[in-house]
Parts: sequence; structure tokens; C-alpha cells
Amino acid sequence: VQCFTIDKLCKSSADWCAKENAESINRCTTGQQQAQRCVIPSALGTRYIFPVTISSSTSLIVGPGTILRGTANASGWPVVEPLPSYPPGFKGWNSRAAPIIRTARGATNVTIEGGGTLRGPGSQAGLQSPVVQLDSCTACTVRNVQVTHSSFWTVHVWNSTNVRLDNVHVYNPPDSSHTDGLDIDSSSDVLVTRLSVETADDCVSIKSGAGAAGIAFARPTRNVLVTDSDFTLCPGLALGSETAGGLANVTFSNSRLALVSQPVRVKQCKWDGPALVSASYTNLTIDGAAVAVAINSDYECEPTSRGVTAVTDTPHPSPLHLNLTAVHGVAATAGTLGCFSSPQCVLTANDVHIVAVLGWHCTNVSPTSTSASVHPPACW
Repeated sequence: VQCFTIDKLCKSSADWCAKENAESINRCTTGQQQAQRCVIPSALGTRYIFPVTISSSTSLIVGPGTILRGTANASGWPVVEPLPSYPPGFKGWNSRAAPIIRTARGATNVTIEGGGTLRGPGSQAGLQSPVVQLDSCTACTVRNVQVTHSSFWTVHVWNSTNVRLDNVHVYNPPDSSHTDGLDIDSSSDVLVTRLSVETADDCVSIKSGAGAAGIAFARPTRNVLVTDSDFTLCPGLALGSETAGGLANVTFSNSRLALVSQPVRVKQCKWDGPALVSASYTNLTIDGAAVAVAINSDYECEPTSRGVTAVTDTPHPSPLHLNLTAVHGVAATAGTLGCFSSPQCVLTANDVHIVAVLGWHCTNVSPTSTSASVHPPACW
């Protein structure tokens, strides 16, 4: 295995140094010196960088005690093309800031690991740049790293398949915005283990594009398992709010959620249908939630945000099938379930015990829903 050690990264926070450092790493991960293993040694402290791209069959190894930090200079930050599964201008994506660390589009067999830290410029930089983006990647792995201070979705898995994340620790300050810990988006066969997240936006968000663009892109997110993980002070384990391609066989299991406001969180929009949204939440321990189970079928659903321009366009709400098994914990409210009037959501709940001041509130829950051993008593 060809190995190249990048041990001459400059220390300055100036732009010239960040660009020089990025060029040094890119020569290893994509250039003429491309190696199968690009090693950044341990204990270097902070080294500022501009965006870095990783090509196929390459590992980027960042050692413990080394922090690769994206510069906060928004004016010099490169831009990349908008993602085709989102409408033009979605969340200001007419010109989208490049992710700090991303795979080359269509790359295979990429690994990011090493025990070090990948740090964004922070939300105050005015960028919309993920710290890590797997872009149409196959057989890619992120493990044993800390990912922090993002200016947007922190780790974004987009249009990828056969992805593994293990022992990844995500942290963003409580005053950051749009900083989901992990977004799995139009991707399949994704296994996430030993993830820990503390952030101001969703702990994990499962997506598949938005509006007409997402429907046309037609790439569902499916076969996803997030397990054996810990979540703290983040809004929830979310389906949506962009689900135009559909979600199928998504499971959250064997995890702990402390001071997570809406642990089971579904955010839908009528302009993202009609593909099925289906997921299971099983063996979850909840400590200190506001609403243990929350379904919102009108979340940030202005037509223009979904690329809808004609008042004659017809919405096609997507059906929601939700399974809750062995969900236990403490919350102010057991559940607020606000589903589409048509199609109504279908819930299956078994062994759901929430110690709550308020019980369940149901709107448009299908009469075909079932419950067994649910406390407080189910409203369906």
C-alpha cells in the first residue's frame, strides 16, 4: 500500500497558509502524488485549510491531537454546483460553498479516519458548507474522528451507497443554525454505529431531496440503520424535512437520547409526495424530552421553498408508516401527531412507555393503526 505522510503543514491562520495546506493534502488525495494512504501526523494542533477532495481508493488519516480547520474567510471560499435533488435556490444554494472534506463525485473505496478532528469555520462565517460530504460515493467509510463547528449540515451522505460510519463524534455550539449532526440523503445501505451528537439542529436527519427536483431525481433513502449511539441536546432523530424521493427500511435502534426535545421527529411537506415514508424506532431510552413523538405534516412547507411556482400545481402528500417498539423514557408530552388528512399516517406501537405530564394528541391518524402496551394510552 502506497503511503504518503504530510508533515509540513504551516501553522498560520492566514488564507495563504490555508490554501497551501489544502494544496498539500490535495496532491496526496487527488494529484500526481496520490497515495492509497494520506497520513497527517498526530499532535500537530490546529492547521487551517481550504476545501479538500478525496479520490477513489484513498484513505485520509488525521492523527489524534491534529485539527484540520476550515478557514472562516467566506469571500475566498470556492463554490460547487447545487445538488440536483433540490430546487434552485433551496436554502440559498444558488452558489453552494464547497464542503471542507468531500469525496470526488462518484468515488469508491474512500476512508476518513485516524482519531483527529475535522473542524468547520462555524456558523458565524456565513457559509453553508458541510464539514464532511460523501458525494455519490460507493463503499466509503468515516470512523474514529471528531467533526465539529460546522456552518451547515455537519456530515452529509448524499447519493451514496454502501456507507459505514463508526465512532464518529459530532459537536456544534448551541447557537449554531442548520447544523444537523448527520444527514443521510438519497442514499442506500448505510450503517451507523457508535455515533455521538450534540448540536443545535437535528441529531440525525434522513432525507431524499425536496419538491419537484427531488421527485424527478427519484433516489429514495433506504436500508439505513443507526444503532448503539448517544444523542444530547439536539432536536431529534428526524425523518425529513425533505423526503421527495421517499424513505424505506430506515431504523433507529439501541440508542440513548438525553435532553433531546423531540426524539422521534417526523417533518413532512405536501409538495414532497407521493413516495412512501417508512421507518422504525426501536429500543430507545429517552431522558428529558419535550415531546417524545412528534409528527408535523406542514413543516417549512411554503411552495416556493419546494420549487413550486404555479398556484395550479397539485400537491401529492406522501404516506407515512411509523413503527415504535420498546421506546421508554421521560417527556413533558408523550406525543403530538399531526398527520396529513389524506393519506392518514399509519402507526404501529408496542411496548411504548413514556412518563409524561400530557398524553397523546392525534390528528388524522389512520384507524388501521395498532397499539399494544402503550402508556399513556394511545389516542389511535
